Amino acid sequence: MRRTGRKKEWSIVLFCGGVLVLLPPILSLFDRSDLVFGLPVAYIFLFGFWALVIFAIAWGARKAPAAKTEFNAQTNLPPLDKNGGN
Repeated sequence: MRRTGRKKEWSIVLFCGGVLVLLPPILSLFDRSDLVFGLPVAYIFLFGFWALVIFAIAWGARKAPAAKTEFNAQTNLPPLDKNGGN
């Protein structure tokens, strides 16, 4: 599959943002001994960011809705009106 336009830009932005956030200087900001719900803050940040990236990938990879056409795709005929005629 070849990515073009916005999908290609979105993939590049997502990759660069993910790499920047996961660099040690950023991760060290969350490396504290504090616990949230019994888990270290670094774990919550890391897995939360991971879930956010997965959501962004799914959102960016979705297909655009198909354009509505005047013709039926299987029969290549115009749709019938409510009374059954053309």
